[in-house]
Amino acid sequence: MHMRCLFLMVVLLVFLLVCSEGAEEHHATGEDALVRLAVQSMRSASTTRLEILCVPREVLTRFRLSPQLLEQHYHYRFCIRLFQGSKLQDELVSALAQSGVSEIAAKPEPDLRWACVFYNDRGDRVLTMYFDGSGKTGLINDLPVTSVGLVVEALERRCSPLWR
Repeated sequence: MHMRCLFLMVVLLVFLLVCSEGAEEHHATGEDALVRLAVQSMRSASTTRLEILCVPREVLTRFRLSPQLLEQHYHYRFCIRLFQGSKLQDELVSALAQSGVSEIAAKPEPDLRWACVFYNDRGDRVLTMYFDGSGKTGLINDLPVTSVGLVVEALERRCSPLWR
């Protein structure tokens, strides 16, 4: 009787290990797919314009800035009408690819300070990215993500000198 229980426990453990490895691979593939989709949108010839919205970290607010509030109450707005072939395109693609973006299950309520809204040649939104001041928490196409902050670092390098 004890041998059967021991055998069933071993089979169950092996089964759980196999299933968890498959889930990790699926999760990593999903993360990779999100970054691939964002990079593909940035590189697409039909993506012609980028709007960058910012509320600097040092600006205090009474409430956390959601995507809607950031789009209504931004302090700075930069518009790149000819995004394709620009230096910023290469910098953002590289930063996003290296940023270790991970989709997270729980939707956080970060205090968003940066928005990148990409438009196609018809004026339709094709990609949205929102990040907090550190760039470590945000949303890509409304999916909650974490990253190491390289996208915001690239944006700060390009945009911060314009308002200082």
